[in-house]
Amino acid sequence: MDVPAAVEEPAQAAQRLADKQESEFNHHLAGLFVICAGIFILAESHLARVGLLCDLPGPCAFLAAGLFVSGL
Repeated sequence: MDVPAAVEEPAQAAQRLADKQESEFNHHLAGLFVICAGIFILAESHLARVGLLCDLPGPCAFLAAGLFVSGL
């Protein structure tokens, strides 16, 4: 038994595409925050030798990613 495919209105298709693009942007930006946090964690020993505040950037990047994903 064949089930007919649902016909999608152009406005619905446009809204679905816009939602998908926004979701992908959010995913990529959160990933960028996580990559930045990883870089700061890997460079922590070098930053400590230079004298920069090395305890803050990694956790701040994770905090920023969490706040962004939660929508705050």
